[in-house]
Amino acid sequence: MNVPPGSALFLLLSVFLFKVLAAPVVKISQGFLKGTILQSRKGRNVSAFIGIPYGQPPSGKLRFRSPLPAKSWNGIRFANKEANVCSQNYYGTYIGAEDCLYLNVFTPILEFGYPKDNGTLKNNLLPVMVYVHGGGFSQESSNLTAYSPKYLIDRDIIFVSMNYRLGVLGFLSSGDTVAPGNFGLKDQKLALEWVKKNIRAFGGDSNRVTVFGNSAGAACVNLLALSDATDGLFQQYIIQSGSMMSNWGFRENTQFKPFITDIAKKVGCPRINSKILIKCLKSKNVRKIMDAVLDTTEEYSEMPWLPTNEMESNDAILTDSPLNLLAKNKMKDLPFLTGNTIDEGLIFTFEYYGNFPSTPMVEYLEEYINFTSNFYMKPDLTKYRNLVQNFYFTRPITSMNENELLKNFTKFGGDTTFLYPQMILLDKMVKTVKSPIYFYSFGYRGNTTLMTMDFNVTENIGVGHAEELLYLFPKGFEGTFPKQDESIVNLMVDLWTSFAINGKPTSDEMDDPNLWIPYNKNGHFLQIGNIKNNTDGSVTLDRDYLSDRMNFWRENFPMP
Repeated sequence: MNVPPGSALFLLLSVFLFKVLAAPVVKISQGFLKGTILQSRKGRNVSAFIGIPYGQPPSGKLRFRSPLPAKSWNGIRFANKEANVCSQNYYGTYIGAEDCLYLNVFTPILEFGYPKDNGTLKNNLLPVMVYVHGGGFSQESSNLTAYSPKYLIDRDIIFVSMNYRLGVLGFLSSGDTVAPGNFGLKDQKLALEWVKKNIRAFGGDSNRVTVFGNSAGAACVNLLALSDATDGLFQQYIIQSGSMMSNWGFRENTQFKPFITDIAKKVGCPRINSKILIKCLKSKNVRKIMDAVLDTTEEYSEMPWLPTNEMESNDAILTDSPLNLLAKNKMKDLPFLTGNTIDEGLIFTFEYYGNFPSTPMVEYLEEYINFTSNFYMKPDLTKYRNLVQNFYFTRPITSMNENELLKNFTKFGGDTTFLYPQMILLDKMVKTVKSPIYFYSFGYRGNTTLMTMDFNVTENIGVGHAEELLYLFPKGFEGTFPKQDESIVNLMVDLWTSFAINGKPTSDEMDDPNLWIPYNKNGHFLQIGNIKNNTDGSVTLDRDYLSDRMNFWRENFPMP
C-alpha cells in the first residue's frame, strides 16, 4: 500500500508504529511487562504501564482477608489497558469486579526497548509519587479518565496509582480476627510494598516515595502514616481535604454489627457466630452482597464501611483509634504537606443551590447537627446545639432566610468535617514532629468547577471539596486553559512535584519561588487564590488560619 507522506493516514500509521516499536519493556519480580506510550500535557513522551497486578484476586476464600501478592507469569505480559475497577455501587449501579488489585506506573525514562539496569541509572533514579484515590471508601478507581498523570509527568517524577477494595469488601469488620477489617488499607500497603520491590525497574528511587491522596484517599494516607506496619514504605506524604480525625474517617469495630446483621439477613447467612457468618458471606455471589449493601443505610450517614481498629495480629494495620494513637505520638516524623479548599462544606449544601434537594434544608441541618454531636459532644446534644447555633447561626435556624442559612451551613459543615479535624492533627504534630509541615488553603475558582457542574449550578457559590484536583489531574478535560487557570495548573504541579523531588514546595509561578515556608514556623500557610475574591488567582503567605472559627472549636471541643 502506497501511503503518501504528510497524509492523515500516514500520520496515523506513524503514530501507531511509534507506539508499537517504542513500547517499553521492563523486567520486574513477576516477569516481563510491555507498556505503551503516553503523552504529557506539554507533549513529553512517557512510558506507561497500565493494569499491573500487585495482588491476587481477593474473591472466594480470599474475600475478607489480607491481600496476597500477585503471582508471576511466563513470557511478556502486556500492560497497556486499564484493569477492572473494584466492585462498587456507583450512584446506585453495580460496576467493577473483585479481581481488581492492579496499579499503573508512568515514567518519563523512555527508550526503544527499556534499558537494562547496568548501573547507569544508579545516580539518576527519580522520586516516586503514589496516589490513593478518594470516593468515600466506597467508590472510584485509578481510572485514567479521573486521574491521568498528564500534568504531573511533565516533571521528573514517576507516578503510580492503584485500585484497592472498597465498601463492604474493603472495610467490613466482624470485630475479631475472623474478618478484622481494613482490607482496603492493607491493599494499599501491599501496593507500596510492590513499589518498594519493583520501582527501580522503571527508573524510580524506592527510598524517595511520596504517597498522597484526596478526601477518603487522604484519610487513608493519614492512617498509613500512623501505622507501624508501613514503616519504610514511604518518606513523605500529602493529605488533601481529608483526615483520619474526621467524623467520617474511622469507626470502632464494635459498631459494625447492625450493618453486618442486616446484610446477613438479606443474603441468607446464619448469624450464629462470626466464623460461620463470614464463611457464608465468602460463598455468596458478589453482586448479591453489593445489592444488599445498597439497601443498607446508616441513619444520617451513607458511609457505614470505614477504617477501624483491629485486634493485635501479625498483619494488623491499625490496632487502636486514630485519636488514641495520635495522643501516643504514633504519627511518623516525616515531611508532609496538607490542606483544604476554602468551602469544603459545599459538599453538604451544593444540591440546595441546584434546587433539587432530597430533604428539606432545615430538616437536613437538624440531622447533621445531631450527627456531628455524636463525635464532638456526645451525649449532651442540647449544649452542643446551643453552642453551634449561637456561633454559626446567631438565631434559630427556622427564622433565617435560605441564602443566609446556606452560607452558614456551608461554613459549619466544612469546619466540623474537614477544617477542624485538620487543625486537631496540625496542633498535635507541631508539638511532636521535627520534620517540616506545609499547610495550604485552596480558594481559587477557575472556569471549570468539579462538584457543582453536575447540578447545573452556574453561579459562583465557592470553591468546594476536591476542586484543587482540577489543577493536578485533567479529570477528563482536554481543552486549552485560560491564562490564569493555566498559571494555577503550573503552580499546583510545581508545588506538589517539587515537594516530592526536594522535600520543599517551590514554584516560579510565584514572585518568590520559595514563598511557602513550613506551618511549624509560627503558623504560616499558603493561600492559593484570594479569599475575598476567588476568581483572583493570587498567592500569598498568611498566618492565623480562620482563627475565629478554629478557636471556637479548640475552646469548646478540645481534643487530647
